[in-house]
Amino acid sequence: MKQKKLNNYELVCIFTQDTTEQIVRSTVSEYTQKIKEVGGDVTKTEFCGMRTFAYPINKKKKGYYILLNLRLPTEFVKKFDIFLKNDPKVVRFLMLRVEELDPKPSELLQQRHNLDSAYKAQIRSGKIYQQQPEIA
Repeated sequence: MKQKKLNNYELVCIFTQDTTEQIVRSTVSEYTQKIKEVGGDVTKTEFCGMRTFAYPINKKKKGYYILLNLRLPTEFVKKFDIFLKNDPKVVRFLMLRVEELDPKPSELLQQRHNLDSAYKAQIRSGKIYQQQPEIA
């Protein structure tokens, strides 16, 4: 049996703000399943959270960012590209072929973690007061 050639890819996918995080996670697991069915592999999945766009895209101002490190057979890349284009939950995506996959956390995830840490530090220091939920 002939061994399929697998290439390394990084996929950044932006989902609409109308979807919930749970739907985004289930959709990404569906993508992972499809990739494994064709003999590929997902080596890293990062949920970078909801971020504001620099400019509106299809009248949307925010979206969920996901980063996937993939190993795909070359003949499946075009089919997966068409599949992503036809998914109504996906606002934009970019799939790049890379020489090797980076196991470290992405810049997006590090930036989000740094912002969360700085925000929590400001709350602890008393510079920002966290609102308490109103009791009805």
